[in-house]
Amino acid sequence: MEASSSPHGLLELAKDTAAQYSLYILLAVLFFSCLANRAITGLQSQLQRPAADGEPNRPRKLPYWVPGLGHAFSFVWGHRDFLLKAEQTIDEPAVALQMGFHTQNMIYSPTMAQKLFSYTGAKSGVYSTKVMENFLGDVGPFRRTKPEILEKINDTLTPIKQDRYLEQITSNIVTFLQRETANLVSFSRSIVDQSIWERNAAITVEEGSNPPICEANMFALIRSFTTYSISQTFMGQAFVDFHTGLIEDLWTWDREFVRLSAGTPKWLPVPGISAAYPARERVRKLVSVLQASFLALEDGRDAPMEFRDLDDVSELMQTRMRLWKTLGINIALSARLDSWLLWRLTSDVSKLVFWMIFHVYSDPDGDLLSKIRKEIAPFAKTSRLGPKETGLPFMEPPRVSMDFEGLLRSCPLLKATYAETTRLNTNPISYRQLTTDLVLTESDKEATLYGAKEPRSYQFRRGDILGVPCGAHHIDPVYYPNTQKFDPERFISTDSGKEAVDWRTVLPFGGDDTFAAFTERQVLAFFVSVVSLWDIEPVSPAGWKHPGHKLSANAYNISRDLRVRLKHRI
Repeated sequence: MEASSSPHGLLELAKDTAAQYSLYILLAVLFFSCLANRAITGLQSQLQRPAADGEPNRPRKLPYWVPGLGHAFSFVWGHRDFLLKAEQTIDEPAVALQMGFHTQNMIYSPTMAQKLFSYTGAKSGVYSTKVMENFLGDVGPFRRTKPEILEKINDTLTPIKQDRYLEQITSNIVTFLQRETANLVSFSRSIVDQSIWERNAAITVEEGSNPPICEANMFALIRSFTTYSISQTFMGQAFVDFHTGLIEDLWTWDREFVRLSAGTPKWLPVPGISAAYPARERVRKLVSVLQASFLALEDGRDAPMEFRDLDDVSELMQTRMRLWKTLGINIALSARLDSWLLWRLTSDVSKLVFWMIFHVYSDPDGDLLSKIRKEIAPFAKTSRLGPKETGLPFMEPPRVSMDFEGLLRSCPLLKATYAETTRLNTNPISYRQLTTDLVLTESDKEATLYGAKEPRSYQFRRGDILGVPCGAHHIDPVYYPNTQKFDPERFISTDSGKEAVDWRTVLPFGGDDTFAAFTERQVLAFFVSVVSLWDIEPVSPAGWKHPGHKLSANAYNISRDLRVRLKHRI
C-alpha cells in the first residue's frame, strides 16, 4: 500500500493506465475533434453574412467532419450522389467544398456553367498535368513542354470535330461492322478459332441448339469488339495483330483510372493496381514500336517485318507521328500521348455501347427495342443468303447494310436513347481556374425552379477553382423527374411540328466537346449493327439486373459483368 502511494508507484500506475487506455483516449480525441469541426464549419456556413443589396455573395461551404480531409473522402466514395446531396443541402446553385487543404467551388446552374465555359478568363486543363504524370506515367517531359508546343499538339485533334473527317472515320467503322457484326460471336468452342474480341468473354456454346446459341460475358464481349474495331481503324491492322493482348491491356489500365490518377503507387498490394502498371507500359511500348516503324518507312529505312505495311494507319495518327518528329518530341512522351489518345477514343465508346444495349434490351415491356428496330429498319437492312441463293449446303452469316447518315437524319428515338444513356451513365466534372475575377448569376427560370425570390449572384476571385458536376446535374430531379427511370421520350421535342431531339441541359462530356460527335456516331453505329442482327437475353432466371456503376474517367465502368445468351435474329 505504501509502495503504491509513493511518487514512484504513482508514476508507474499512471504509465500503466495510460498504456492501457491510450487507444480509447486517441479515439475520443479524434471523435471530439471531428464533432467540433463539424459544429464549427456548420456554424460558419449558416452565419455567413449575405452581401449588401445588389452585391454578389461568396459561395457557402458545405460543413464537414474531418479536419485536413474535408469532403475528399465523401467525394471519392459517393461522387455524383454526394455532389447532388451537397447542392440539396446548401440549396444554392454554387457550393464550396473543402478538398484536403484546397477549396473547390461547384457550379450547379446550367446558365452559370455555360457562362463559365465561354469565359476567356477561365483556364481549362486544371489537372491535366497531374493526370499525365499519374495516369499516363509521364515523369516530367509533359510538364516541361512549352505552351506553344502543347497548342500544336492539341491542334492535331481538330479533325475529330470536323464533319468531313467524322464521315470518313464512321464510314470505315461501318464497313467493319457490316462485315463483322454477324461474327460478334463465332459459336466456336475452341478459343483458338475465336476472334480476338471473343477470347475474354468466357464464351460457351449450348449443345444441340439450332439455331446456334451461346453464352458470354456481355460487357467483356461488347467492350472488346468496339475496342478492336476502333483500334484497327485508327492504328492499323498490324498494330492490333502484333499484340493480341492489346484489348485486355487497355481495359486493365482503364479500370484503375481513379486510383492511378490519385497517384496510387505500384507497390501497393492491390491486384488491380499491380496489373495496371505493366498493362499501361505494354500499350506504351506497342505504340512506340508503331511510331518508330512508321517514321522509318517514311525515311526509306527498314521497319520490323510485322510493321512494314502501315498504309491503313489513319490520317490523324499519321499527322501526329510526323509532328513528333518535326517538334523533336522524345519517344517516351510521344508514345504516352498517343497511348492516351487510343485510350480516349475507345474508353467512352465501348462503355456507352454496352450501357445503351443493356438499357434497351432490359426494357421491362420490350416496347423500346421493337420501336427502335422499326425506326432504324429503312436505314439498317438485314439479309441472309441460304442454299437456294448460294448453292452451298449451309446458311451464310446474316448481314446488315447501313445508311448511317440517314440514321442520323431520320431516327429521333434512336438519338434520344443515346441522350438518355449518357444522362444516366456518364459522370463528367469540368474544372476551370480563374485568371481574373468573375461574377456568375443564375437565370430567372432557374431561380423560380428552386423557389428563390430573385436570381442569385456569386463572386469568384482570381485563382479560384470552379467545377461543373454535370453527372450530378443529370440526376437532379428538379430537371429530370423520375431521374432513375430510363426514358428516352424526355428528350424528344415536337415544337417544330415534327419529332426532334432536344438535349436540354445534358452535357455528357462536360465543357469539352472534342470527342462528343465522334463518340455519338460510333456508339450509334455499333448499337444499330448489334440490335439489327442479334437477340440477347440474360442467362439468369431472375432476368436483367443492373450491373452497377464503378467510377471511371467519364462513362461509368461496371461493377460486375452480365452473363447473357446470344443468337442471330435472322
